[in-house]
Amino acid sequence: MPLLPLIVSVVSRNDRVALRQNGGSCQFCGYESAGWQEHRFGRTESDHEARACALCHLTQHLERPEINREAVLIWLPQMSQPALNRVSWRLYSILAEHGVGFDRRRADGVRPDEAAGAVALRLELKGLAGVAERELGTSSPAELSEALFSMSPDTYAQRGKRLAGVRLLGLGQFYEDGRDIFPEFIGGGRAC
Repeated sequence: MPLLPLIVSVVSRNDRVALRQNGGSCQFCGYESAGWQEHRFGRTESDHEARACALCHLTQHLERPEINREAVLIWLPQMSQPALNRVSWRLYSILAEHGVGFDRRRADGVRPDEAAGAVALRLELKGLAGVAERELGTSSPAELSEALFSMSPDTYAQRGKRLAGVRLLGLGQFYEDGRDIFPEFIGGGRAC
């Protein structure tokens, strides 16, 4: 299945995207999960719809009210956004399998080594937020959302080139009606 391009994006703040449980593969990164967001991408009435996993959905919806709790901008030009999302799914799956919290701040004392490695890699990736702050001036997805909304349509269409090294790192949280439902996505999916 050819994957769709994935670029940090915003849609109208008036659009409400409904959670659906329809299974299948994410059309952006290929992750298979039981939980999906019906996703509209683009900024016009003729937008397209596609199945998107929670992480790819976040990438396309920086306007979400809880986005700064759900994700952080990092600078990682060496890896595509879909590849980062697949790595993140694997990290969170490993942490969940071993009962390690997604927000763990240190790898010390984590066993087995697989879980400790997942914690260490997640911390390294999260550390790239400092590089995003230097390169972009922020690591806040909400701030980037405001900037994207203020762009002209022509400039917005070029955001992929202008933001080439910027990636959105999911933090293992996804809020729907004030409740974190991310653990439900981990339970029903297959990582890499």
